[in-house]
Amino acid sequence: MARKTVLIAFICIVIGMQGLFAQETFTWHLAVVKDNQGILFNENQPVSMNNGEPFSIEIHSNKDCYAYLVIEEANGDITPRPVLHVRAGRTETLFRGRLKPPQGQEKFYVVTSLEEQKELQVAIDAYNREKTERSALILQNVLFSIRDPSGENPGELISFAGSVRGDAIQGIEYSGATAYTKTILIDH
Repeated sequence: MARKTVLIAFICIVIGMQGLFAQETFTWHLAVVKDNQGILFNENQPVSMNNGEPFSIEIHSNKDCYAYLVIEEANGDITPRPVLHVRAGRTETLFRGRLKPPQGQEKFYVVTSLEEQKELQVAIDAYNREKTERSALILQNVLFSIRDPSGENPGELISFAGSVRGDAIQGIEYSGATAYTKTILIDH
């Protein structure tokens, strides 16, 4: 009887310790905000806006993470933005601006990761230095090598506290992997 009690106590301790050391899943939210409202987007279907319209891209994470943004403009120019360190529980603005001519499609490549993406940073630095077709191709290859290992996670719609007058905004929640590349397409 004493052995059984000790065994049960040991099992309870082990199960309790597993819960204590369990890792919380990396969950983050991405929103395109226009007129103080989140706009639904799909990586395969562009959002439509007009030239001159102001909008922002907001990001929120449950863990400290790194957010990278590379913009491919309608005229083909590539503009990498400085890495943003997102603090857990805070909503950060990854981009704020307006669409400008020529008309076409802008691509916003958003990379989020729990770890710094050193290879991506090297590619961004090389592109900023050289601005050649070769360095642009290397940068794009690195961007697309950072993927959800289980395939494209479509995410789900969720409201989260935004920086837009303190109101909740709608965005898309992603969860499960530790690094992602997501693309926002905007036609204008």
